[in-house]
Amino acid sequence: MKDLKLFSVKGRLLRADLIKYWKVLHGHADHLQSLFTLAPVVGTRGHPLKLTLPRCYSDARRRFFNVRRILVWNSLPENVVLAQSIASFKQLLADHLNDVCCMNLTDCCECILTLD
Repeated sequence: MKDLKLFSVKGRLLRADLIKYWKVLHGHADHLQSLFTLAPVVGTRGHPLKLTLPRCYSDARRRFFNVRRILVWNSLPENVVLAQSIASFKQLLADHLNDVCCMNLTDCCECILTLD
C-alpha cells in the first residue's frame, strides 16, 4: 500500500476524522461545533485551534468522535490546521501523515494512531 501511496484502513479513518474536525472548526459543520471546546491560549507552541480534551471515565466515551482524535489534532502543525480550503487541508494533511509515517518503520499511520 505504501508503493501506491494509500493509507491503511485505520489511516483512512484517521484522515476522515481529521477532515471532519477541520470542517467543524472552520465553520463548515455548524451543527457539530457544540461538541468541541477550544483550549485557552497559554503559550507559543502549536496552533491556535487546539482543543480541550474532556475528562472521560469510561472506555466507550474515549471512542466518541469528539474525543478520539483530539491528541492527534492538537499535534498537527499550524500550516496544516490553518489551511484556507478543504482541498489544501487534505493535501497538507496527506503530506504530513506520509512524512510522519515514513519516519517510522511501523505500518502506515500506526505511529500517529498510538497518540490516542
